[in-house]
Amino acid sequence: KLLHLAMHSEVNNNRPELSKLLFSNKTSRDNHLYIEEIYGMDLGAELVVLSACNTGVGKENEGRSLESFQRAFTFAGVPAVVASLWEVPDKATQQVMTFFYENLKKGQKKALALKNAKLEYLKRHKGTKLAEPFYWAGFVLYGKNDAVVKTTYLTPWVWTLLILVLALSVALFSKKRFVK
Repeated sequence: KLLHLAMHSEVNNNRPELSKLLFSNKTSRDNHLYIEEIYGMDLGAELVVLSACNTGVGKENEGRSLESFQRAFTFAGVPAVVASLWEVPDKATQQVMTFFYENLKKGQKKALALKNAKLEYLKRHKGTKLAEPFYWAGFVLYGKNDAVVKTTYLTPWVWTLLILVLALSVALFSKKRFVK
């Protein structure tokens, strides 16, 4: 349900379709995910967090509207995307993202979770250079603002209990049927 991509990105303002997410610093195309490839995906994720630089910015591409990683993931079926508006610093980003996920885990809606993450970051760095907006304000939420619903799967002991109840029910039904 959640896809978190913490990596580098390369935005190509001349040819936005060549913008890419870098999975490694190697130059092979196999190590990059191009924005055009994302458009063709069907991800099924509830939320994508693009913890990389400039993932929420883009450029108009031949009348097709604004090309950005955020838009590409939206076209890939993701209803909510957290993306950055500038080159975000690694350490500050890690802290903001940690607070963000803690807030999501508490059941907060995505926008509130991001807002509270930024406020917590500010609280911890009050009076320092790290409190400047450059460090914490670059991430924004696009799309659906609901809470992330946890899917709970039945644990093995619950399955065992269900099977036992089912077996007992079948046995009792069979016994009643043969007793008559």
